[in-house]
Amino acid sequence: MRDRATREKAQKMVAIIKNPLFWTALARIKHHLAPLAVAANITQSSHCRLDEVLMTFASLAMQYSRLTDVDDAGVRKALLESIEKRWEAS
Repeated sequence: MRDRATREKAQKMVAIIKNPLFWTALARIKHHLAPLAVAANITQSSHCRLDEVLMTFASLAMQYSRLTDVDDAGVRKALLESIEKRWEAS
């Protein structure tokens, strides 16, 4: 019984991996997260200065403001609101 369930789950996972929409969605997610990863690396360094934090926030705001695709509207809104909220808190 367990082998059958495992096999069925594996088949479902393979079907997802073979679906081109999965890879498109994954690429879109990577595109949205990459600037945040860079910003985290910059601001978490031991030698990060306040001006670098300011420039990093500005860079993030500019990058996410450039998301003009209709499919990105929700992501754009959420990220810009989050950046503004964090900036106001500092």
